[in-house]
Order: sequence, then structure tokens, then C-alpha cells
Amino acid sequence: MVECILLTTENGYFGLAPSEIRGGDVICILMGAPVPYALRKKGDHFVFVGACFVDSVMRGEALEMVRSHSGTSDHAGKEDETFKKRAFAMR
Repeated sequence: MVECILLTTENGYFGLAPSEIRGGDVICILMGAPVPYALRKKGDHFVFVGACFVDSVMRGEALEMVRSHSGTSDHAGKEDETFKKRAFAMR
């Protein structure tokens, strides 16, 4: 059993993550994956930290936001990058 801790994102989302998660880790939705995952930047690549539960992005909501949200801005008028597409190379 994996020990989990409460997480909050810079954009106000909250959820559960493996206790190994650290500030600066990236929560990502991998196409076809059943849950979001935490990744940690290490040099020129990312390493897997673990599976997460993030409220409001567990049933495809993030993908729908990316599709319908591109080019819009947040309440402060700056470009909103809460969810953005990014390609990852697996090694």
C-alpha cells in the first residue's frame, strides 16, 4: 500500500499523491492513462513519481479544457496555462 498525502496545485486543484511527491513536481494526464501522474524533472527528462487523484480532472475534464480553452485568459487577463499539451519521450 502506498502512503498518500494531500496535494494542492498552483492553480488551486487539490487531491492525493504518493508521499514521495515534492514541490515542483508536475501533475500530468497521460493520454489513455486512467489517472493523473506525478513526474519530476531530472536533468533533460522526467522521472515517474506515482499515480495521483486530482479533484475535477479524473474523468477527462482536463482534456476537454485543453480542447475548448486554448487562447483564453484567466481572471487577471494573463494567458491561462493550467492545462497545456506537452509531448514526452519515454525512455
